[in-house]
Amino acid sequence: MTKLLGLASRVLLGEVPNFWLYSPSPPSYDLTRPLAAHFPPPSPSDTVKLETTKEPVVISSNHTALVIVDMQNFFLSPHLGAAPDSPANLAKNVLINTAIPAARKAGIRVAWLNWGFTDEELDTVPPSVVKAFGFDKERRRFVDSGVAPHDNISADVRRPTEGLGFDIGRLDLGDGTIVEAGRMLMRDTWNMQLPPDLDRLYKEGLQLPDKPDLWIHKNRISGFWAGNRQATQTLKEAGIKTLLFAGTKTDMCVMASLLDAWHEGFDVILLKDACGTTSPDYASEAVAFNCARIWGFVTHSSDLEKGVEQMLKSS
Repeated sequence: MTKLLGLASRVLLGEVPNFWLYSPSPPSYDLTRPLAAHFPPPSPSDTVKLETTKEPVVISSNHTALVIVDMQNFFLSPHLGAAPDSPANLAKNVLINTAIPAARKAGIRVAWLNWGFTDEELDTVPPSVVKAFGFDKERRRFVDSGVAPHDNISADVRRPTEGLGFDIGRLDLGDGTIVEAGRMLMRDTWNMQLPPDLDRLYKEGLQLPDKPDLWIHKNRISGFWAGNRQATQTLKEAGIKTLLFAGTKTDMCVMASLLDAWHEGFDVILLKDACGTTSPDYASEAVAFNCARIWGFVTHSSDLEKGVEQMLKSS
């Protein structure tokens, strides 16, 4: 619902307590949801003014989280085929050098939203997800998987022997270290860990006395789908209203998570340069176009950095 406040100086979007304030002159969106009845302007000492591809937004550092999607060995490690200059690894560098340090300075919480199946979840995964991560298609590859067939499975139908849930095997990391990569996309495996440089930042974040980093498992392309409420519940219990999205892949897991978070009532902001995908450029541009036009806002990590520095100067 939209209401004019005062002499049309600001516009109320939504209803208290979940609302934005739009100022037409100069144009900007206030996402801080002030509690007082007269809607005071945001304090520059604990809010970040963020330039976007359209109007600026003002966000509360205490109620914002940086959500980093799927930045795991499976997608980033050169030992599993990802080049150092792959889109995901370029996004990782932006996170390390700009986005995460800015979030830490501002007191913006960091949430790591990552694949990680349990065996119980794997038993109920839909066939479309199995297809998405590949499987052995040719019968000549058949080996006994050790999985007992159900009574209603005919003798000429077999289970896949590679892909989701199957053991990737041992990897030589090139420095004399041999690791067991583990079962694909399963929790507590090397392939689902963060790369060493991101893992160091995560462990540092766990030691923060206030607002330590969060680790949230997901078992679908979207981390906010209705069948898994962990992300929604964890972030809402932490008082988070606004989500800055980064990670891989822009047009898949990042977009799906962002869109479902939007459905859940979160403010969603895409950190475009902190995302990467192997899809054609038009796929990322379509995500950014629709995010800026409909779902929320699009910005860059350098804009986050500048907004945080302005906030700190005002403190």
